[in-house]
Amino acid sequence: MARSSLFRPGRPRPSATGSGSPSPNPRPSPAEPARPEPLRNETNGGDAATPGTALRPFSVSELSTRMQRVVEDRFPNQIWVEGEISSVGGRDHLFLTFKEGDSTLEGVVWGSDAARLGFRPEAGDRVRAGGRLRAWPRRSNYQLYVRTLRRAGRGALLEELEERKERLRREGLFDAKRKRPLPYLPLRVGLLASATSDAYHDFVGTAHRRFPGLSIVHCDTAVQGVRAVSELCAGLRRLGERRLDLIVVTRGGGSFDDLLPFSDERVVRAAAECPLPVVSAVGHEQDRPLLDEAADYRAKTPTAAAEEVIRAAEELEQEADGRRSAARSVARARFSTLESRVEGLGTHGGMLAVGRWLAGRLDADRNRRHRAAAALGRAVESRRSRLEAVRGRLAERHPSRQLADRRETLDRLRRRLAGMRSFAEPERRAQAAGTLLSAEPLRRRLAAAGDEVRGRRRQATAAVRNTLDAIGNRQVAALGRLEALDPRAVLRRGYSVTLDSAGRAIRKATEVRVGDPVRITLAAGELGARVETRRPPEVSGEASGR
Repeated sequence: MARSSLFRPGRPRPSATGSGSPSPNPRPSPAEPARPEPLRNETNGGDAATPGTALRPFSVSELSTRMQRVVEDRFPNQIWVEGEISSVGGRDHLFLTFKEGDSTLEGVVWGSDAARLGFRPEAGDRVRAGGRLRAWPRRSNYQLYVRTLRRAGRGALLEELEERKERLRREGLFDAKRKRPLPYLPLRVGLLASATSDAYHDFVGTAHRRFPGLSIVHCDTAVQGVRAVSELCAGLRRLGERRLDLIVVTRGGGSFDDLLPFSDERVVRAAAECPLPVVSAVGHEQDRPLLDEAADYRAKTPTAAAEEVIRAAEELEQEADGRRSAARSVARARFSTLESRVEGLGTHGGMLAVGRWLAGRLDADRNRRHRAAAALGRAVESRRSRLEAVRGRLAERHPSRQLADRRETLDRLRRRLAGMRSFAEPERRAQAAGTLLSAEPLRRRLAAAGDEVRGRRRQATAAVRNTLDAIGNRQVAALGRLEALDPRAVLRRGYSVTLDSAGRAIRKATEVRVGDPVRITLAAGELGARVETRRPPEVSGEASGR
């Protein structure tokens, strides 16, 4: 079957007169052309004036006109053609493309004939078309004016696609469970598209308008033709190795043939095996290549893909503001509830009982401290009295005191002897006794006695000192324990106690309000103050501390 040139679905076909729009008459009837003359050339020994020879070549217009006559005269006015429709365009008038292998034939069904068909043909249908061949000299092409169209079964290509779709579905490539969710906010997007296509510009423009900070890694690829399948597979593999959030595969609409690469089994498997989520935005809303089934998400158009996958910065800001407002409301409600609970605890009987219990403990500690100090004072006084008594006894036994007593006795005896002159012997004896008393042995005995007395005095003094040191150490230890129990010791280290107007200790910032008067007790004196600000603890921290 011959291939017609340049006609695509949706383009207006030239009329029989060569204009750019279809003729108002859906089936023009040109005048009966003359029979074409046989061509002759120099090799056949033709006349030099014969058209088509080197001496008289055809003009383009003349050759096109002759070809029109050949096409329209050599074929009957009604011929039948069977083939598969690869594309359908138009609304009132239908523009068809018949395909068989590498050959195509353009056809048109004018509106009046299309209304009588009884069905609307679709891409992939196999039909029998009856009509007339018409040629256009201005473009040197031809097409079939279809007046009758009958179904001839489903096309082989569509059946192959259906078989492939069912086989891949049985393998699980289209299973919804294997589809991965798209990231909430993709910041690095891989784009697999032709750099010269409208789909590329539509996606990139829309994506950057919605989120200016988006990074798009583009992989240029063919989206139709013999190189499309291999380049699509290679592009999916290359982008899958990059650190991206997802991959978008896109192209604009096209005919059934144009979209065939996106239904190729190799492309479908490459998308299913890609480690990143894949978004398919191929064709228009009615186009459903097999890539749509294997992709993790399907968008109707490239623009829709950008709008559905890329979150708008304004939407994110509005959502953040909403969540921030909701969080503030929840926090205010939580703080209000906690303040109410704290205020309720302040007047609760259990808290009052705790306060009374703490006051009782402080009084008991204070009484024990006073009793311990009094007992310590009495012990010290008793030890001091015992020490004075020992000192008195030592003073009485001191050798100097004994010598003084003996001298006093000797003097008394001398005086008595002086009064008794008649007793010479006693006086002599007395003098001898005095001599004995002043003799060296007596001095040695007195010295030894003095040394013994001094040694005993040192022993007694050391014993008394050790006793006093032990008493002092116990007193210091007791005073240290008392000091540790004394709340004023904490204050002397730089701390303070803050009391409310009722004299209760303030332990949390939520126990007072801004403007309440408070008293600050220091190690020396008190300060009066008023609450200007307060900083309650975090909700989670306070909850865990209760």
